[in-house]
Amino acid sequence: MFHRTYLILFSSLIPISMVLLLFGIVRILIETLGYTSLLDLINQVIITPLTDVGTGLPAIIVVIILMQVLWFFGLHGFNIVWGVVSAFWLPLFLKNVSEFAEHHDFSQISIAPNTMTNVYAMIGGSGATFGLILAILLFTPKNYSGRSVAKLGFIPGLFGINEPIIFGLPIVLNPIFFIPWVGVPVINAVIAYVVTKIGWVVPLVVLNSGNEPIFVSTWILGAFHFSPVVLTLALVILDIFLYLPFIKMNQKLDMAGASESGAKTEK
Repeated sequence: MFHRTYLILFSSLIPISMVLLLFGIVRILIETLGYTSLLDLINQVIITPLTDVGTGLPAIIVVIILMQVLWFFGLHGFNIVWGVVSAFWLPLFLKNVSEFAEHHDFSQISIAPNTMTNVYAMIGGSGATFGLILAILLFTPKNYSGRSVAKLGFIPGLFGINEPIIFGLPIVLNPIFFIPWVGVPVINAVIAYVVTKIGWVVPLVVLNSGNEPIFVSTWILGAFHFSPVVLTLALVILDIFLYLPFIKMNQKLDMAGASESGAKTEK
């Protein structure tokens, strides 16, 4: 019993030492590159260039990809990136709000990039995870561990809160979900931008609290027109099927891990 306790204690030192070593190497690399800290590196390499990105569709795509990649590695991509881009994206949206309030004419309204990013690209939160939640609940067996996480995240997801999914499934550092995590919000934004540009959907022109459920929020933002709601619903359905193949892959891994664990327990 005594030897077993010491064995457990010493075995736990290995991963701790590896983590400390990794952080030490990262720190040395950052200082070698001439930066004072990880925050300084992010600020100079990512944040500063963002001020020159612009407000068109390419800018929207770049910002979304940066947000999603940062989130994938456990950093709050929205808070890091949005603090910069909102300085030159938000005035355009506020100008739209003011012009629509005065003239009530959608034809004079330009597309504000923040509405493409915050509303259509991030349905249910970063990564457009509301479609992911529905895909899990609709198309996975009851013994899949992700179902309990999806059930827990459903109500928060309706209000754009998806930390239970990001860290519970998990998505962070999960290579299976990297492609849809980055790709789905980009696809959503491109579709939303195009259909708004050609006039199938009205621009979003109302300043709201941002705390309303998904479909109520788009209804309010679109000055109580239903075309943004229809677009949001269509994107959610699309997101379900975009996420589904990757959910199936994660499900197989989950089942394989459960079977292996059960076999070891029996021994």
